[in-house]
Amino acid sequence: MNWILIVATRNLLQAKRRTTLLVVGLAIVTFMLVTLQAFSRSVGENLLRAATTLSSGHVNIAGFTKTNPNEAAAVIDDRMGIRRIVEEHVRDLDFVIDRARGWAQLSSETDSLQTGVVGVDIVEEPRLKDLLALAEEADYVEGGSAQKLGDVLQLAERDAIVIFAAQAKQLGVRVGDRLTLISTTPDGLTNTLDLKVAAIAADISMMSAWSIFVSKQAVWDLYRLQPTTTGAVEIFLNDAQRAEQAMAELKPVLENKGYRIMEYASSPFWMKFDTVSGEDWIGQKLDLTIWKDEVSYIAWILKVVDGLSYLLVGILLTIIGVGVANTMWIAVRERTGEIGTLRAIGMSKRRVLAMFLLEAALLGAVATVLGATLGWLGATWITAAGIPLPKGPLRDFLMSETIRLFVSGESVLWSIVVITLVTISASLLPAVRASRLQPITAIHNID
Repeated sequence: MNWILIVATRNLLQAKRRTTLLVVGLAIVTFMLVTLQAFSRSVGENLLRAATTLSSGHVNIAGFTKTNPNEAAAVIDDRMGIRRIVEEHVRDLDFVIDRARGWAQLSSETDSLQTGVVGVDIVEEPRLKDLLALAEEADYVEGGSAQKLGDVLQLAERDAIVIFAAQAKQLGVRVGDRLTLISTTPDGLTNTLDLKVAAIAADISMMSAWSIFVSKQAVWDLYRLQPTTTGAVEIFLNDAQRAEQAMAELKPVLENKGYRIMEYASSPFWMKFDTVSGEDWIGQKLDLTIWKDEVSYIAWILKVVDGLSYLLVGILLTIIGVGVANTMWIAVRERTGEIGTLRAIGMSKRRVLAMFLLEAALLGAVATVLGATLGWLGATWITAAGIPLPKGPLRDFLMSETIRLFVSGESVLWSIVVITLVTISASLLPAVRASRLQPITAIHNID
């Protein structure tokens, strides 16, 4: 095998022009594949991070409380007790928070809108503070300046509210203006709450269109709830893909602690009101869901992004295969005499086949390592450089103010292995043809 390797290496070095072109071509395709995977992963992670930060944990413990069989409130009690259970029993836990929530009319002096109300403790929200970037005045006021106003950390105050740029534009308000929340309490009474705009955040694609943020105390006051209550305990894992497994492990733990658990339904909590209201029970039942249930549209978008990535990868691999196969066919025709000589001095068909496949493997390995390295370095440099994205649909889709490309060692290794295997596979038929050449026939082709 050693001398076959030596012969294969010398053959590649002798055909410098052909080898160089193939190496460059394979390296470019590998570079594109690594970059494409980095872009796809960046989009997926940004979407998932934004969606879970705004609307859902990786795993959610929510539920309903019923004081009579016909009415249900999306409220659960003993939030701190449930949080302690999560902290003690959930593996691979990153952090856990709880949020009060509701649905209300938000009114200014000129307009109003219906919106989801999210009550948070901004001090314990590590992701929310980073995600809620302040909007520029020009984003929501015609002829406004580029000045960014407000402070998200003011959500620690009971009468503070943070809204998004599109909402500020519709309501015609600026930082410091007053807004009124109007909603119905669980016992059927209409209640109002006056709040001050503490900050106006930049829009986050379509996900920021239906929610505003206030303090937990504001939600408790609006709905006349006790501080022991909450809307949902949201669990964040180090690996979001473990959400379903973590939910399955948590359910029997909660049941053993005496909590009643609703039958699992893969839908967001607001779609369950009619079903729960029609059930004949009173008291509290917990509802366990994962992020794919609460923000199912994000899971659909991720599938579309992955599908497009696979399609582009398939096109790239097809191009590689056709190019390598054509080049190897040419190489076999050019080296017919050489093959005949090798067969005449005793090289077996199997070793001729091995020689050509080894050439393809060496070619693929060198080219893909070069291309993957350049792709990894390029993606790392682009992310570190913080190249700004212009305002518009692309920034909204990527949900990032700068170009960010996430490259993993797994994707780099996958690109190297797959393209090398495609190169070898594309060389198989030409190599088989070369191994089947009869020595006398091949030698007659020597000029």
